Amino acid sequence: MPFKKEIIYSIAEKVSFLGGDVFLSFDPKECFYLSGLNFSFSVCFVEKGGRFSFMTDARYLGRTEGVDFEVLKWEGLENLFDVLKGRGLSSIIVDGSKCKFSTFSRLSGNFSVTSCEGFLDEFRQVKTEEEISVISEAVSIAEVSLRRVLHLLKPGITEKQFRAELIKEMLSNGADGEAFPTIVASGKKSAIPHWQTSDKEIADGECVIVD
Repeated sequence: MPFKKEIIYSIAEKVSFLGGDVFLSFDPKECFYLSGLNFSFSVCFVEKGGRFSFMTDARYLGRTEGVDFEVLKWEGLENLFDVLKGRGLSSIIVDGSKCKFSTFSRLSGNFSVTSCEGFLDEFRQVKTEEEISVISEAVSIAEVSLRRVLHLLKPGITEKQFRAELIKEMLSNGADGEAFPTIVASGKKSAIPHWQTSDKEIADGECVIVD
């Protein structure tokens, strides 16, 4: 996914409208949405003037070459605080539902912090043509992969074994990974929301849910 430069300016306008200096996110998924960089750890922030900055640790810095925005090395919260203070950013907006309490507390001890739950939702609800294309491709991969392994769904195979075969097939068909841990639930367990796939053997005539 590409860097969403046009959305950055809309976010900056919202930050300014809410009376903040900067929107700060510690959520890797939100940072991926904004930057196109899918790392297990990242911090990003959008200033009211439209400046976008991305922080990550030493493991990923080598994968940020050539991006069209500022990348900073993560060296801890105190270093982040120094960067924000050095830019004169004192009023911080965060999505409190995606920020650890300990981090929120430390932020509050150094800045004026406003929690705005679901801050990015209004932007993420509107999909770009590229996002629609990527979602459609993901759906296609999932459908094709499931059809190709359905013949393995027989009495005696375990939930975990079938899950492993499905994941293997999805990867072979071009998937980067799972959006979330694939669920395979059989028998009575199929009625349990978010069942954790187990070593249970699937029996003849049982209902099987694959999510």
